[in-house]
Amino acid sequence: MPDFRLPLTSLQRRILTTLALALVPGALALGLRLHRLGRESLWLDEGFSWSRARMPPSELIADAIAAHHNPSYFLLLHYWQRLGDDEFMLRLPSALTGALAAVASAALGTILAGPAAGLTAGVLFALSPLQVQFGQEARMYAPLSLCATLAMCGLLWLAAQPVAAACPLPGTAWLRRGWLSAPAADGCESARWAWAAYVTGLIGALYLHNTSAVFALAGAVAALFIAIRPFRMRLGFLLNFAAANLVVLAGWAPYLRTELTQAARFSEGYFWAKLPAEQDLINSAREIYLLTADLDSALALLLLLTAAVGLVSLRKRPELLLATLWLAIAGPLLVYLVSLYKPIYGTRFLLWAAPPFFALVGAGVATLRHWLTPLIFCGVVAWLAQPALERDYERLTKEPWREVIWTLRSRAVPGARVLAATREEAMMLDYYMHRRSHPLLELPVEVARRRNAWKQARDAPRLWLVDRKRGTRSKRAEAELKQRFRLVWDRSWNKNVRVIELDPSSGP
Repeated sequence: MPDFRLPLTSLQRRILTTLALALVPGALALGLRLHRLGRESLWLDEGFSWSRARMPPSELIADAIAAHHNPSYFLLLHYWQRLGDDEFMLRLPSALTGALAAVASAALGTILAGPAAGLTAGVLFALSPLQVQFGQEARMYAPLSLCATLAMCGLLWLAAQPVAAACPLPGTAWLRRGWLSAPAADGCESARWAWAAYVTGLIGALYLHNTSAVFALAGAVAALFIAIRPFRMRLGFLLNFAAANLVVLAGWAPYLRTELTQAARFSEGYFWAKLPAEQDLINSAREIYLLTADLDSALALLLLLTAAVGLVSLRKRPELLLATLWLAIAGPLLVYLVSLYKPIYGTRFLLWAAPPFFALVGAGVATLRHWLTPLIFCGVVAWLAQPALERDYERLTKEPWREVIWTLRSRAVPGARVLAATREEAMMLDYYMHRRSHPLLELPVEVARRRNAWKQARDAPRLWLVDRKRGTRSKRAEAELKQRFRLVWDRSWNKNVRVIELDPSSGP
């Protein structure tokens, strides 16, 4: 019987094996992120994403830059929401990129210690409650995690293949002047793909969030660790690294001047973040690395011990060990150091720190050379992480705006009006009351502190004040309304969103 199988090189077999194993964490990650994706209402940050994405592109760019944001994600969402602007569709890009980031994490683990490590790293990423949370949010953090992980895949592949990493890149061969011989062609071709992954991932990260400059710095330090190798390979790699970063700089150049201007203004302006205390840093580390809030839990101890075994297993490859460990801890460390000058620390900016740690855990699992080991390990982790995932799904992490609108609709009368305590509440009400797809209620909305709102409120048969956080302005508006009109009804949701109903036809 003839054999129709195509001959495959060892590299092609490794690639196919990696892709096959990556499908498992990719499918798991996608399922966990699609589960209840559109169930919860949007919360304020997601409302800002929708509000900005529906602007004309020129206004969108100006508004994002004024708010110290990079406009790239919102431009993508601007065109994406033409397919639909309900909660599910707005969050779907994050779910898809989160699933792809799990695939990239599997590739990272495979590069570090083989298929068993890749499967483990990808499953850990898929199961991480923090990654699931931001994979279900209409913000740029899941795409940022994907781009950063892709760049780290390229960088660590080059660390694992020092000969190929020194191959001359196109345009750099003339600098060698014959003193550095080129390795085998197969290795050079694969190295070019790794450099392309690094460049593409880093440019994408820089265009998604301004804090990605910290990631770029972390990658530069990791390159110095990778350069611990024989003299010729060291110089060849560093020359290639410099050339790759020139390409990154060229790709980032259209936004670089704006980025520097934003950074200068940002250093002098207000930002919501505060310098994290010791307990804040501990909580952040638990969320990023350990899939649990309990440092002394069985799951945390299992992951820490397995990662330690993974570090020991890489002791004969110090450049790979140091680069991976540094990439795992660099994000929180560097962002904290920046925060000593200007507080910017936020766990959401640091999702990319998890994949190299998960890869180290995978390397520890791979030391037990049996094909059942990663399956058993991943099963145990899934069982231990399940309660945390279920709590996150059940907990109202979003804000109950849909419930607010349903309640207003049930109590609405012709001519009724809605007052929003601030522009933030007005934006969220606008999404549910006037959005393009499936508006839930059609009532005029005014910001309470505007003079015109008071005039129109006098003639309304029914009036509601919607308040999100009871700040100074909203308390003042509530006090003035109660002086003018009779309070009829008062209700709060989730200890945040509050609605009071007043009858303008009679005084208090």
